[in-house]
Amino acid sequence: MTSNYIESLESSLLVKCDKLDQLIELSEQQKDIVSSETIEWEKFDKIVDEKSAIIDELDKLDSGFDIVYNNIKADIEKNKDAYKSHVVKMQKLIKEVTERSTKLMALEQRNKNTIEQAFAKERKQIASNKMTNKIATGYYNSMNKINYIDPQLMDTKK
Repeated sequence: MTSNYIESLESSLLVKCDKLDQLIELSEQQKDIVSSETIEWEKFDKIVDEKSAIIDELDKLDSGFDIVYNNIKADIEKNKDAYKSHVVKMQKLIKEVTERSTKLMALEQRNKNTIEQAFAKERKQIASNKMTNKIATGYYNSMNKINYIDPQLMDTKK
């Protein structure tokens, strides 16, 4: 019975590795999008939604793993020799999951920095456009007043 649970844990770890690989691939796609000259925010948002769905699946895998492991933890500790090969295999899989998680976090941090730079560039462009519009409006208003002569002889008494 415990070996079935252990196989389930191993399977869960393999699925988690696959999901992390998918997240890494999607993050690479995001990196390509934000590194381009013109950022296609629709594509970026679509990838964010896909990543969110995968993260939800990972959360479910993690909670299921914890529940199963807590159920068989005592049996594994009692019979360490009987499950040694399975434990070693799970440790190897956990190491792979950790490596993928670390790679993903580094990639996400680089993407975050690139996106912040893109936002700063967009803000600067918007500010420049506002300033240009303000200057153009001021010039237009002042040019309209050139040919306007205020009345000089006006009786202010009535």
